Amino acid sequence: MKKYKLNINEDKLNQYDSEDIATDEFIKNTDEEEYLFSYYKTENGIDYDIGFDEYVEDEENLKDFDNWLKYEFEYRFDEAKRIYEKLFASGGGRMTLFREMDVPDKWLKSLQNGNTKLGIYWAYEKDAAEAHWGSGAVKVLLQTSVTEDQINWRGTFEANLRPSTGEDEKEIRLNENEKIPLEALFVKDKEIKLNKKIKSNIYLS
Repeated sequence: MKKYKLNINEDKLNQYDSEDIATDEFIKNTDEEEYLFSYYKTENGIDYDIGFDEYVEDEENLKDFDNWLKYEFEYRFDEAKRIYEKLFASGGGRMTLFREMDVPDKWLKSLQNGNTKLGIYWAYEKDAAEAHWGSGAVKVLLQTSVTEDQINWRGTFEANLRPSTGEDEKEIRLNENEKIPLEALFVKDKEIKLNKKIKSNIYLS
């Protein structure tokens, strides 16, 4: 396998556990208690018509919901970590990622130059990669692969633990300015054959 020069850092997957990410402060700041309340009601057989504010007026209800919420985030953390470990194992120590962007025509020419910035927001599933901003005329899908050292794990876990978006976006957030390869390029859903110069270039996240 081709060797890539890396920016080594200590932000490794196995240094994190659920208590590092799913803190009381993080759970509070996600501001998604009401979103998760519907899951809680279903699991606990609570009348669907009962509203969140009404339910937590009772201190015992609030305590029970807070305990459930903590467990829910811990479960989501453990499930995300299991997925990441499986992806690294199947990729021989590298995780394949995808990123979709809307770009101007001239952006494609910039790939001839090394150190072009490809961005830090990627997805670990191809179908989950979706452009959220950009006004270019061309829709492109990029494919790369990275090691665990190149991933911003705190940012990645926090993004995936947000229940209203994490399950759909499957986000992997890279550290700034990591050196990454461009392994495949799709333009308007058609894979483009990369020339030797583009394939040999190293780009920046």
